[in-house]
Amino acid sequence: MIPKRERLYKIDKAYEYAYTNGVKHRAPAVNMEKPYVAAIGAAQTFGRYVERPYPLILSELINMPVINLGRAGRGPSQVEEAELEILNNAQYVIVQVMSARSTSNSEIEIIDGQRGIIRATGEKVAAEDFYKDHLPERAKCIKESKQFYVNEMIDLLQSIKSMTTVLWMADRKPGKTVYQFPHFVSASDIDDIVFHTDNYVEAVLTHEGYYPSQELHNLAAQRILES
Repeated sequence: MIPKRERLYKIDKAYEYAYTNGVKHRAPAVNMEKPYVAAIGAAQTFGRYVERPYPLILSELINMPVINLGRAGRGPSQVEEAELEILNNAQYVIVQVMSARSTSNSEIEIIDGQRGIIRATGEKVAAEDFYKDHLPERAKCIKESKQFYVNEMIDLLQSIKSMTTVLWMADRKPGKTVYQFPHFVSASDIDDIVFHTDNYVEAVLTHEGYYPSQELHNLAAQRILES
Protein backbone atom coordinates (compact mmCIF):
# COMPACT_ATOMS: atom_id res chain seq x y z
CA MET A 1 0.00 0.00 0.00
CA ILE A 2 1.29 3.47 -0.91
CA PRO A 3 1.89 5.63 2.22
CA LYS A 4 -0.71 8.39 2.59
CA ARG A 5 1.76 11.28 2.30
CA GLU A 6 3.24 9.83 -0.89
CA ARG A 7 -0.22 9.24 -2.33
CA LEU A 8 -1.29 12.83 -1.64
CA TYR A 9 1.96 14.12 -3.14
CA LYS A 10 1.29 12.17 -6.33
CA ILE A 11 -2.24 13.61 -6.56
CA ASP A 12 -0.86 17.09 -5.94
CA LYS A 13 1.53 16.75 -8.89
CA ALA A 14 -1.03 15.27 -11.27
CA TYR A 15 -3.58 18.10 -11.55
CA GLU A 16 -4.51 19.00 -15.11
CA TYR A 17 -5.22 22.60 -16.04
CA ALA A 18 -7.17 24.29 -18.82
CA TYR A 19 -8.01 27.80 -20.00
CA THR A 20 -11.47 29.30 -20.40
CA ASN A 21 -11.88 32.96 -21.37
CA GLY A 22 -8.17 33.39 -20.70
CA VAL A 23 -8.50 32.09 -17.13
CA LYS A 24 -6.31 29.19 -16.01
CA HIS A 25 -8.26 26.72 -13.91
CA ARG A 26 -8.47 23.06 -12.99
CA ALA A 27 -9.49 21.05 -16.06
CA PRO A 28 -11.72 20.55 -17.92
CA ALA A 29 -12.44 23.75 -19.83
CA VAL A 30 -15.96 24.71 -20.88
CA ASN A 31 -17.37 26.07 -24.13
CA MET A 32 -18.93 29.39 -23.16
CA GLU A 33 -21.26 29.20 -26.16
CA LYS A 34 -22.96 26.13 -24.68
CA PRO A 35 -24.76 25.69 -21.33
CA TYR A 36 -22.55 25.12 -18.28
CA VAL A 37 -22.46 25.59 -14.52
CA ALA A 38 -19.69 27.46 -12.69
CA ALA A 39 -18.21 26.78 -9.24
CA ILE A 40 -16.02 29.42 -7.62
CA GLY A 41 -14.15 29.23 -4.34
CA ALA A 42 -10.84 28.47 -2.70
CA ALA A 43 -8.71 25.31 -2.48
CA GLN A 44 -11.71 23.36 -1.24
CA THR A 45 -13.52 23.95 -4.54
CA PHE A 46 -10.31 23.32 -6.50
CA GLY A 47 -10.03 19.96 -4.79
CA ARG A 48 -6.61 19.96 -3.19
CA TYR A 49 -5.42 16.38 -2.66
CA VAL A 50 -8.45 14.77 -4.30
CA GLU A 51 -8.71 13.28 -7.78
CA ARG A 52 -12.42 14.06 -8.19
CA PRO A 53 -13.43 17.49 -6.84
CA TYR A 54 -17.11 18.18 -6.39
CA PRO A 55 -17.49 20.26 -9.61
CA LEU A 56 -16.38 17.24 -11.64
CA ILE A 57 -18.73 14.90 -9.76
CA LEU A 58 -21.62 17.35 -10.13
CA SER A 59 -20.95 17.61 -13.86
CA GLU A 60 -21.42 13.87 -14.19
CA LEU A 61 -24.58 13.92 -12.08
CA ILE A 62 -26.32 16.66 -14.08
CA ASN A 63 -24.79 15.76 -17.46
CA MET A 64 -23.59 19.33 -17.99
CA PRO A 65 -20.09 20.86 -17.89
CA VAL A 66 -19.12 22.48 -14.58
CA ILE A 67 -16.13 24.81 -14.64
CA ASN A 68 -13.92 24.67 -11.55
CA LEU A 69 -12.78 28.16 -10.57
CA GLY A 70 -11.31 27.12 -7.24
CA ARG A 71 -8.05 28.86 -6.29
CA ALA A 72 -5.95 28.45 -3.16
CA GLY A 73 -6.46 31.23 -0.63
CA ARG A 74 -9.15 33.01 -2.62
CA GLY A 75 -11.36 35.46 -0.79
CA PRO A 76 -14.64 36.87 -2.12
CA SER A 77 -13.05 40.10 -3.36
CA GLN A 78 -10.39 38.24 -5.37
CA VAL A 79 -12.37 37.60 -8.55
CA GLU A 80 -10.93 38.70 -11.89
CA GLU A 81 -13.03 40.40 -14.56
CA ALA A 82 -12.57 37.44 -16.91
CA GLU A 83 -13.80 35.11 -14.16
CA LEU A 84 -16.84 37.29 -13.57
CA GLU A 85 -17.65 37.04 -17.28
CA ILE A 86 -17.56 33.25 -16.94
CA LEU A 87 -19.87 33.40 -13.92
CA ASN A 88 -22.35 35.72 -15.60
CA ASN A 89 -22.50 33.53 -18.69
CA ALA A 90 -23.22 30.36 -16.68
CA GLN A 91 -26.63 28.78 -16.25
CA TYR A 92 -25.98 28.55 -12.53
CA VAL A 93 -23.16 29.50 -10.13
CA ILE A 94 -22.03 27.80 -6.92
CA VAL A 95 -20.20 30.15 -4.56
CA GLN A 96 -18.22 28.46 -1.81
CA VAL A 97 -18.16 29.98 1.67
CA MET A 98 -14.51 30.99 1.73
CA SER A 99 -12.36 31.98 4.70
CA ALA A 100 -12.69 35.41 6.31
CA ARG A 101 -8.96 35.10 7.02
CA SER A 102 -8.51 36.05 3.35
CA THR A 103 -9.94 39.53 4.00
CA SER A 104 -7.90 42.63 4.89
CA ASN A 105 -8.47 44.79 7.96
CA SER A 106 -6.87 47.78 9.71
CA GLU A 107 -3.88 45.71 10.89
CA ILE A 108 -3.05 43.53 7.88
CA GLU A 109 -3.45 43.90 4.13
CA ILE A 110 -4.02 40.48 2.56
CA ILE A 111 -2.27 40.37 -0.81
CA ASP A 112 -3.11 36.95 -2.21
CA GLY A 113 -5.41 35.26 0.25
CA GLN A 114 -2.58 33.46 2.00
CA ARG A 115 -0.04 36.19 2.71
CA GLY A 116 -0.33 39.73 3.97
CA ILE A 117 1.55 42.89 4.90
CA ILE A 118 1.38 44.14 8.49
CA ARG A 119 0.37 47.77 8.07
CA ALA A 120 2.29 49.07 11.10
CA THR A 121 5.65 47.59 10.08
CA GLY A 122 5.43 46.68 6.38
CA GLU A 123 6.47 43.12 7.26
CA LYS A 124 5.24 40.35 4.97
CA VAL A 125 3.72 37.44 6.83
CA ALA A 126 1.60 34.38 6.19
CA ALA A 127 -1.99 34.95 7.25
CA GLU A 128 -1.77 31.71 9.23
CA ASP A 129 1.18 33.05 11.25
CA PHE A 130 -0.50 36.44 11.81
CA TYR A 131 -3.54 34.87 13.45
CA LYS A 132 -2.62 31.50 14.89
CA ASP A 133 -1.60 31.66 18.56
CA HIS A 134 -2.48 35.39 18.60
CA LEU A 135 -6.29 35.28 18.58
CA PRO A 136 -7.00 37.29 21.77
CA GLU A 137 -4.84 40.21 20.67
CA ARG A 138 -6.33 40.09 17.15
CA ALA A 139 -9.93 40.37 18.34
CA LYS A 140 -10.45 43.87 16.90
CA CYS A 141 -9.11 43.06 13.46
CA ILE A 142 -10.95 39.72 13.36
CA LYS A 143 -14.20 41.60 13.97
CA GLU A 144 -13.31 43.97 11.13
CA SER A 145 -12.42 41.13 8.78
CA LYS A 146 -15.74 39.41 9.51
CA GLN A 147 -17.72 42.50 8.55
CA PHE A 148 -15.62 43.20 5.48
CA TYR A 149 -15.95 39.54 4.50
CA VAL A 150 -19.75 39.60 4.72
CA ASN A 151 -19.84 42.77 2.62
CA GLU A 152 -17.48 41.25 0.03
CA MET A 153 -19.54 38.06 -0.19
CA ILE A 154 -22.68 40.11 -0.70
CA ASP A 155 -20.94 42.26 -3.33
CA LEU A 156 -19.82 39.12 -5.17
CA LEU A 157 -23.29 37.58 -5.11
CA GLN A 158 -24.87 40.81 -6.31
CA SER A 159 -22.37 41.06 -9.16
CA ILE A 160 -23.39 37.62 -10.47
CA LYS A 161 -26.35 37.83 -12.83
CA SER A 162 -26.89 34.06 -12.93
CA MET A 163 -28.77 32.15 -10.24
CA THR A 164 -26.52 31.28 -7.30
CA THR A 165 -26.11 28.67 -4.60
CA VAL A 166 -23.91 29.41 -1.60
CA LEU A 167 -22.10 26.27 -0.48
CA TRP A 168 -20.86 25.68 3.07
CA MET A 169 -18.33 22.85 2.72
CA ALA A 170 -16.47 22.05 5.93
CA ASP A 171 -16.07 19.63 8.82
CA ARG A 172 -18.15 21.86 11.09
CA LYS A 173 -21.58 23.44 10.88
CA PRO A 174 -21.87 27.24 11.09
CA GLY A 175 -21.68 28.31 14.71
CA LYS A 176 -19.55 30.67 16.74
CA THR A 177 -16.54 32.61 15.47
CA VAL A 178 -13.68 30.10 15.56
CA TYR A 179 -10.25 29.66 13.96
CA GLN A 180 -11.30 26.69 11.89
CA PHE A 181 -12.15 26.68 8.20
CA PRO A 182 -13.90 28.74 7.02
CA HIS A 183 -11.96 30.85 9.51
CA PHE A 184 -14.01 33.33 11.59
CA VAL A 185 -17.21 32.80 9.57
CA SER A 186 -20.09 32.31 12.00
CA ALA A 187 -23.76 31.40 11.78
CA SER A 188 -24.79 35.05 11.99
CA ASP A 189 -22.49 35.88 9.06
CA ILE A 190 -24.15 33.14 7.01
CA ASP A 191 -27.57 34.51 7.90
CA ASP A 192 -26.55 37.88 6.45
CA ILE A 193 -25.04 36.32 3.31
CA VAL A 194 -27.78 33.86 2.32
CA PHE A 195 -30.35 36.64 2.07
CA HIS A 196 -28.57 37.55 -1.19
CA THR A 197 -28.48 34.12 -2.85
CA ASP A 198 -31.08 31.90 -4.51
CA ASN A 199 -30.11 28.80 -2.56
CA TYR A 200 -27.95 27.68 0.34
CA VAL A 201 -26.45 24.22 0.82
CA GLU A 202 -24.44 22.70 3.66
CA ALA A 203 -22.11 19.76 3.19
CA VAL A 204 -20.61 18.84 6.56
CA LEU A 205 -18.44 15.80 7.21
CA THR A 206 -15.57 15.24 9.64
CA HIS A 207 -12.33 14.57 7.81
CA GLU A 208 -8.65 14.18 8.59
CA GLY A 209 -6.39 17.09 7.70
CA TYR A 210 -7.09 20.62 6.56
CA TYR A 211 -8.51 19.95 3.09
CA PRO A 212 -11.85 18.20 2.44
CA SER A 213 -11.72 14.47 1.84
CA GLN A 214 -12.98 12.76 -1.28
CA GLU A 215 -16.03 11.73 0.76
CA LEU A 216 -16.85 15.36 1.53
CA HIS A 217 -16.55 16.27 -2.15
CA ASN A 218 -18.94 13.42 -2.96
CA LEU A 219 -21.36 14.70 -0.32
CA ALA A 220 -21.16 18.31 -1.57
CA ALA A 221 -22.05 17.28 -5.11
CA GLN A 222 -24.99 15.21 -3.84
CA ARG A 223 -26.27 18.03 -1.61
CA ILE A 224 -26.15 20.47 -4.51
CA LEU A 225 -27.98 18.00 -6.74
CA GLU A 226 -30.70 17.49 -4.12
CA SER A 227 -31.20 21.22 -3.67
